[in-house]
Amino acid sequence: MAEYPEHDKLKAIKDESQAQGELLDWLASQGINLMVWKIHQEQEQKQCWRCVHFTKISTLNCDCITCHGTHEYTSSTTVEGWSPINKSIPDLLAEYHKIDLKKLDQEKQIMLTELQELGEDVSDNENDNPGPIQRPSRTS
Repeated sequence: MAEYPEHDKLKAIKDESQAQGELLDWLASQGINLMVWKIHQEQEQKQCWRCVHFTKISTLNCDCITCHGTHEYTSSTTVEGWSPINKSIPDLLAEYHKIDLKKLDQEKQIMLTELQELGEDVSDNENDNPGPIQRPSRTS
């Protein structure tokens, strides 16, 4: 059988991670949520106010310094504030404990393939077959 380094890491931190996950669940049940401070730019297309108030909007050759003749401009606003995190508790715990969830899933697929191959080998030899091999249920 192959080695499974991500599963080994997961096994080593199982109890600690379980307690951390339960704490995070309890905090959420109390209305306490993890947040991050975000700063981003919001942009919006607007009709040029100079064209509307000082020239006729239908003027094709507008020399407006705001819109440069397009009769529209982009307004940019900086928005800052608290925002809920967009990660699940398992994703947070995996990141904290440096467990690669993609590699973990790949290891699960390898395990499943190995179990299926083992099952085929056992079923091919009917004399030594003590009974059917049960495939473990997949939980994630």
